[in-house]
Amino acid sequence: MRPLLVRAARREPVERTPVWFMRQAGRCLEEYRVLRERYGILEMARNPELCARVTAMPVDRLGVDAAVLYADIMLPLDGMGVPFHIQPDLACFGKVIGGGLPVGAYGGTRALMSLVAPLGPAYQAGTLSGNPLAMAAGLATLAGLDVTAYAELERLGARLEAALGEAAMAAGIPGIVQRVGSLLTLFFADRPIACDADTARVDRDAFARFHRGMRERGVLLPPSQLECWFLSLAHTDAEVDAIASAAADTLKEMAS
Repeated sequence: MRPLLVRAARREPVERTPVWFMRQAGRCLEEYRVLRERYGILEMARNPELCARVTAMPVDRLGVDAAVLYADIMLPLDGMGVPFHIQPDLACFGKVIGGGLPVGAYGGTRALMSLVAPLGPAYQAGTLSGNPLAMAAGLATLAGLDVTAYAELERLGARLEAALGEAAMAAGIPGIVQRVGSLLTLFFADRPIACDADTARVDRDAFARFHRGMRERGVLLPPSQLECWFLSLAHTDAEVDAIASAAADTLKEMAS
């Protein structure tokens, strides 16, 4: 006999409504957290064996009928070992394309874009549309982004991640640095933050003291423990060293 969910999907008679689990729901299970201490999210999402293992966790524990394959939102096929390429019909971009200035843009296939005025009936306008300052900043940003630029951002991010982790360990303060490329956060917690529920065990008072100490040493961080730090091509080894030194001094002060 076919599995219950398959029979329901085929509109066959079933004895009850099937129950299935969203992939995110298993992220708060203890066995998942143990696995996350050994593997990164991308590493797990791109490994079919690990994907299957994580997916089965809520099924094994709760006895539900099925679970959506574990993978990051953009990696469902990666988790099955299937190569893929996505070509969107329409893509939307935020202020990053204007070097951080207020601007947004969308673009897509000729068929869709021809529906927008002045070629088509869909009218679109905005107060800052074509703003020359934002356009100049955006062009300057795009001109500076190439393969070497992303490699440099990865290098700087890894360097700062290592320095922050070493500083927290040296001070004896529980801290976990989680990073993707040039985005990172130092969480004042004893293990990685994998889901929203995990943020309840973050030491916000410790972050507040850390934020004040860093500010006093000339480093202005995002004002929330749950916000991300952003490195850019304007940062060099000198800035990373200055941030790391300020963090080490601040953490040492907090521990005293």
